[in-house]
Amino acid sequence: MTSSAADDAADIAAASDMAVLRDISEQASDGEPVEIVAMHAAFWSRELLGVRDCRLFWTTEPASPAGVDLGVTGWATSDGWPTSRASRDPVDLPMHLDGRVVGRFVLTPEPGRRVLPDRLMTATALADLVAGARAHSTGPSSAAEPTHRPPHQRSIHG
Repeated sequence: MTSSAADDAADIAAASDMAVLRDISEQASDGEPVEIVAMHAAFWSRELLGVRDCRLFWTTEPASPAGVDLGVTGWATSDGWPTSRASRDPVDLPMHLDGRVVGRFVLTPEPGRRVLPDRLMTATALADLVAGARAHSTGPSSAAEPTHRPPHQRSIHG
């Protein structure tokens, strides 16, 4: 049985995704500070999804105009309309722990860039790993709220 170039590329991508997940889970289980785990997860989420920015928020409000909905395997607007290509609007990637949303990464999409479903699943798993790392963190930042805001929420004074 021979494999096509597309099959080979898919195998490489899957192995790459697994390596990223393993790296982040090892950081969390080794007791790395949650800030370091989150920074690496944000970097890999940007790389995997091809977004311009990925920022961590330990709050769920205010919600971005779109969110990740794995039921539609892609972005979905607040009214549930799925989009196969990212818009300019920020997108919430929720972090789950014990069945609850405990925070989010706010993604800034690259307009017109397609989001691959497998990569979206990997980014979702990364977000959940960060939530778990925070829950197990004993450092002073484990209860701290973020001090930065995404560009669409910044004022000229802050």
